[in-house]
Amino acid sequence: YDSIMNGTLQELNESGKGQSINKTYTYKDGTILTLDGIMLDDNQLLAYYTIKNPHGKLDFDKISLAPVMKGIVKEYMMNSSQGIINEKETEVKYIASFDSPYFFEKHLQLVCSLGKNGADETRSISFKLDRNQAMGHTLKQKLHKSAQIDETEIYFDTIMATPTTTIIKGTLQSPLELARDQILDKRFRPNELTVELIANGKKLDWQGAGLSTNVDGMTFEQRFDALPSNLNDLKLNLVSFSSEHDVHQVFALAKGDMKQSNQIKGQQIDFKKLYTSEGNTYLTISSEESVILTKVYLIIDGEKVSLEETIQNEYDKQP
Repeated sequence: YDSIMNGTLQELNESGKGQSINKTYTYKDGTILTLDGIMLDDNQLLAYYTIKNPHGKLDFDKISLAPVMKGIVKEYMMNSSQGIINEKETEVKYIASFDSPYFFEKHLQLVCSLGKNGADETRSISFKLDRNQAMGHTLKQKLHKSAQIDETEIYFDTIMATPTTTIIKGTLQSPLELARDQILDKRFRPNELTVELIANGKKLDWQGAGLSTNVDGMTFEQRFDALPSNLNDLKLNLVSFSSEHDVHQVFALAKGDMKQSNQIKGQQIDFKKLYTSEGNTYLTISSEESVILTKVYLIIDGEKVSLEETIQNEYDKQP
């Protein structure tokens, strides 16, 4: 697995961390699934497994790319995975990440499907967790930090650093804020949140992110590489945030050139020209580069006309 392990995992592997499993299941068509081993800490469970066809090339359309780790009361869905195929395409090795199982879990199953056209053969490899091989965490604390961007406040709640990864968790909306915006029809839908974690002056590798909306409100997490062992300084840098907001604003327009400035969610939008050409109606708008208007309608003589196309024809970078 050297070619798909990052530097952190290679160091842990070389120092003997993790639990060997070495269990195999053979599917009806001869394909072999082998769970070679796992690594476990408070942030995640990493499963190292191999799929091999001893009779020829693998049919990758038949291989499930979303295995499940099944416990007593919960199925732990895969967060991410990466793999590498050998030159003959007869074998692929994967490292898959799952949420760290509950503390009372002792017996788990790696569940993986094989098949196509609905004829899946789902099988599992069972194993017993050796908690003595678990690596725990190196840092766990509340952050109590927030950043205001226009009308949105981003809360950074906790940091959990383990030997394999570092996870920042936060909140975009509390349950009450989420319910309020649903009632008032002022919802917003985050598109992108970019965060950097800088340890000892060096950016840590970003590993992934997640966003969910449930009874806890609208929450997010950002995953980074493990912290250095000689940690002296740690900084969190909010690079960018974008989201789609419900606006429900109506503006009166006149045909021809105009200089009409409007404030929409704290952003200046300028309507500059409204004209028709070859049966189409065009409205020229200028805004800051971060602003995109998505659901736009014209009401022409009482008839609602949907947006057909957005043409970006000029770009002026101004101080």
